[in-house]
Amino acid sequence: MDRIRALARGGKLPPDTALPSVRQLAADLEVNPNTVARAYSLLEREGLVRTARRRGTVIAPSAGSVADRTVAGRLNDAIDRLFEEAAVLGVDLDELAHALQRRRRDRRNRRSERSST
Repeated sequence: MDRIRALARGGKLPPDTALPSVRQLAADLEVNPNTVARAYSLLEREGLVRTARRRGTVIAPSAGSVADRTVAGRLNDAIDRLFEEAAVLGVDLDELAHALQRRRRDRRNRRSERSST
């Protein structure tokens, strides 16, 4: 599902692009067809794909903007959970902001150390 979202958002799957049939994708991925059907159903509820009779499942015309909103929504949900956890721990917003900056700096330093070795 995430791959289809990313491809649609990035324009690699333009509107009206046909996706593989449920059976075909299930066989390719070696998963149960119900799993693929469920994924397609979730993508349809999100507005990323639509199912048309005789055409199967295709990328929806507004998939790019829907995918962007979906990413923004998921990011906002993650931020809300972080705020809630910080509140439980008694961490105020200034402390949280400093902790995020430190963590970002640490991650950046680790990446540069790995790339220089």
